[in-house]
Amino acid sequence: KVDKSSLSQQTLMELFAEGITPRQAYFMAYPNTTAFNDITQWQGLTFENETKDLLTIHWYTAIYLLCADTELHLDHLDYASLSQQTLMEMVIDGIANTEKICGSKENPNDISEWKGLTLENQHVTEIEWEELDIEGSVHLQWLPPTISYFTIHKNCLLGTIAWQDLPKTLAVLSVSCNAFTGEIDLEHLPQQMKVLWAFQNRLSGTLNLEKLPPTMTSLHLSANRFTGSVSLTNLPTTMVHLEFCANSLSGTIDVTRLPSSMKVFRLGKNNFSGITDFGHLPESLGYLFVDYTQLEGEIPKYEGLDVKIEGSNVTNNGNAIVNS
Repeated sequence: KVDKSSLSQQTLMELFAEGITPRQAYFMAYPNTTAFNDITQWQGLTFENETKDLLTIHWYTAIYLLCADTELHLDHLDYASLSQQTLMEMVIDGIANTEKICGSKENPNDISEWKGLTLENQHVTEIEWEELDIEGSVHLQWLPPTISYFTIHKNCLLGTIAWQDLPKTLAVLSVSCNAFTGEIDLEHLPQQMKVLWAFQNRLSGTLNLEKLPPTMTSLHLSANRFTGSVSLTNLPTTMVHLEFCANSLSGTIDVTRLPSSMKVFRLGKNNFSGITDFGHLPESLGYLFVDYTQLEGEIPKYEGLDVKIEGSNVTNNGNAIVNS
């Protein structure tokens, strides 16, 4: 359950009235829409003049109450009807030091004043909360349905991520350099996603690279706790950068069908093994790291390719060596 004491009056009233229909009866919504207005425009609400605190609610007209659940059972909320302010407050509900983003937790500022938010026509399109030392957890399933870019790189965040419930519009997501746990669901990412960076966390489980979004260009999952084998034969044709170094992945790998657009491929510091055919790498490839694996084979000379092979049984035939 959400901590109700941390939510604004707008958010609490929207949650209380979420099941009321028709909302237009008390001016909670404009005609032909279900989105809530600002509560100062609702009929029957009285506010304290100076503090603007809600004092009384007078709703006399008979309206149909489908549900007005004060226990806030979030699984039954109509996501599409909640305001951007409400959604954003629910995103940060688990953050301990929200003052770094929105002012007081008890009375958060209007989202137009929040740090790192880009709004277009009062809709959140981008969020950049990098290196703010924010602590606690975030609820990404409540990100507004208008967002395309979200980064919380290098903070002190814990908990799991609801990968399957990310907004369909999300194209760029970076949750790297935190302490997120749980498995990663690569099969149900937003189909418009282009970039996912989740390196340096505590994510676990296996990696299914067979059903990535067809628009994916960059996937960076290094320095986690992933296990099992990986298939590289059905990557998106748009893929440019793929990296999953420093995990506990194992098995053989097939690099003969990498996308022709691939420029960076780093898979070192894993338990991969076996003889590998490096003779069909894409001509676009600029970096190939297979260091500290049990892979075998020879990398032929490719124009412009830098390789890192130390700690492996792979040999190099004239490509530049990366040692750092």
